[in-house]
Amino acid sequence: MVLYAKDILEPEFISMRPQTSLLEAAKRMADQHQGFVIVTSPEGRPIGIVTEWDILAKVVAVARNPAQVTLEELMTRSLVYVDANEGIDRVAEIMADKGVRRVLVEKDRSSSQPPGIVPLPHTSPAWIGWNRERNSTISGNDQRARWPSRTHGFSWTRDRYRSRSRSSLLTRTTID
Repeated sequence: MVLYAKDILEPEFISMRPQTSLLEAAKRMADQHQGFVIVTSPEGRPIGIVTEWDILAKVVAVARNPAQVTLEELMTRSLVYVDANEGIDRVAEIMADKGVRRVLVEKDRSSSQPPGIVPLPHTSPAWIGWNRERNSTISGNDQRARWPSRTHGFSWTRDRYRSRSRSSLLTRTTID
């Protein structure tokens, strides 16, 4: 069975206006257990994204006051979209190529609000397989150089790649 972006998207996500303070956004992100907020125009069209990494690197690490920083100051303006009928393998490939952990899903370009977001963990089996194949081709079958040691929601053990959702456990060969 082939899965499509529309099958694995998260339909609910936080969206806020550019003038919202980072403190307010961070509180809402914490309350809703979300690692990102989509910044929207007054018409509701997505214009940027602020992630937990943006907050850590651009505010916390440089000791800025989150109450005095707006989402507009922090947001990444280049959003990556995929079609709702795009296959999960292609979604994972786009994420890896663009270096993003989330893509917005769109039904058509005329719609102002996307129906949802696909986060990296939802594509993990496809992403891992595609990335492994790509890296083995690039590196001549030596995957140590480019195999990701950590991705969002995942962690390595000595011989397994473990997801937060205990339902998926992938085994890998350990290269010592």
